[in-house]
Order: sequence, then structure tokens, then C-alpha cells
Amino acid sequence: LSPLPAKFAGMLQLSNLQLGSAIAGIGLFACLMIKLRVEIQGYLWDRYCQVRKDLHGKVAIVTGANSGLGFETALELAKQGADVI
Repeated sequence: LSPLPAKFAGMLQLSNLQLGSAIAGIGLFACLMIKLRVEIQGYLWDRYCQVRKDLHGKVAIVTGANSGLGFETALELAKQGADVI
């Protein structure tokens, strides 16, 4: 790691309390941004993206259902009554 130029050295002299507060602030901000994204995503999904259909008695084969889009698709199909494989 190369040393910082002299003009920046004074800017980075923080006490442990200041550094801890800065890290906590960044962590809190990140948590709030994630929560906001989830809330917006959930709102948009509930409002615009859901198609409700009775799938009882139907069989759905979903590849890649361990994670990601495949998992969410399998979950939604199961909620609508399909037998998911």
C-alpha cells in the first residue's frame, strides 16, 4: 500500500469513536437503502406483476428452482395451487 499524499494525511486522522460512528452510519444507511428497495419492489410486484389463476390439478415443471427466478417461479406456482416438480 502506498502512503497517502501529505495533503490527505490530516483528513484521515479519526479517533476510534469517529471511525466507529462512521462505520455504523454507513451500515445504517445501507440497511435503509436495502429496506427501501425491498418495499418498492414489493409494492410494484403486488400492484403490477401478479396474475392470479387457479392452478389446482395442474403440474408445473420448473428447472433451476433451487434459487433465483426459478425458486420464485416455483413458489408462486405452488401458491396458486399447482403441483410443482
